[in-house]
Amino acid sequence: MQTAGLPLVTQRANVEEEGAEARRVEALVAYQKEAVQQQQQALEGLVAEQTELKSQEAELDKEMRRLAQAAPAGLVKQEPSSSSSSSSLDAGSSFPRAVANVGLWIERVLLREDPLPTDLPVIEITQRGIWLETLVVGAMYVLFMMFAAYMYGTCFTYSYPELRLHPVRSSRDDFTFGLLDGCRCDPDWRICCCSWFCAPIRWADTAGSSKVRFLHFWQALILFTVLQVLAGLTAIAGLLLLSMAVVSRQRIRAVYGLPTGDCDSCVKDCFIWMCCTPCAIMQEASQIEFIEIYDEFGQGGASGPNTPFKTTDRGGPDAFPPGGIEGRPIQHPEMSR
Repeated sequence: MQTAGLPLVTQRANVEEEGAEARRVEALVAYQKEAVQQQQQALEGLVAEQTELKSQEAELDKEMRRLAQAAPAGLVKQEPSSSSSSSSLDAGSSFPRAVANVGLWIERVLLREDPLPTDLPVIEITQRGIWLETLVVGAMYVLFMMFAAYMYGTCFTYSYPELRLHPVRSSRDDFTFGLLDGCRCDPDWRICCCSWFCAPIRWADTAGSSKVRFLHFWQALILFTVLQVLAGLTAIAGLLLLSMAVVSRQRIRAVYGLPTGDCDSCVKDCFIWMCCTPCAIMQEASQIEFIEIYDEFGQGGASGPNTPFKTTDRGGPDAFPPGGIEGRPIQHPEMSR
């Protein structure tokens, strides 16, 4: 019985092994089929994404061409010239036309009536738009300064009271007041606040003073503010503004008999204006408002031909007349005309 039953058990074991092997093969085949299906689905998804990206790229390119076509003619009329000065003149002459074109451009964009494609780069449109925006904001700034100057001449040009603390002049070859003496608000706050917050107005008041006579008040104010605006667009305007300020400061030096016209004084004045413009304006204003001058016509009443002050002692009370400059009107003389 035992010898006869051994082959049967072996056959059953072999059958079970074969069945298990067949099931493993079937499971492996099913897994491979599932993996292949997943790969196919992933490939189909990638193809769909690529198609969508191409469609979006085409739509974006179409929109860019449409916006370029809708740009104002004043902004894309011509390439910028090689000379920065000529480009500034072209921008100034075409400014009213460019403003009018902006309105037409906005209307066309809102109504969607502009035609489509053009090959104009969008970067060029952006750069010219920055120029236009700067000019518009600059024009508003100039107008605001004109209004502030009118209020300044109407309300803040009354006579100065007597100084509480007389400055001690450290050198006969330099300004009587230091760069930061104006921050003490002595005798009042007008020179300090106007120098820091309305620098063009305070500088124009000094340049248009009867002592300096560098420029007419309104001419000085308009030149200063316009060059301030253009300095943000071109370095040439910044250099012109610095040169104008230094020439005015050199004129003040000449009026008071200080060293002028040499390399040392010019470099020093340039350095002061570049490092702290409000400090330079305060120092010049304090010198003009509180220090009497000597000229060959006897307007200052000085004690000697080489002495730009009323007295020869340093910081004497006669050098600082009560009420600031004698005969200063309540309203600015240039504004009363």
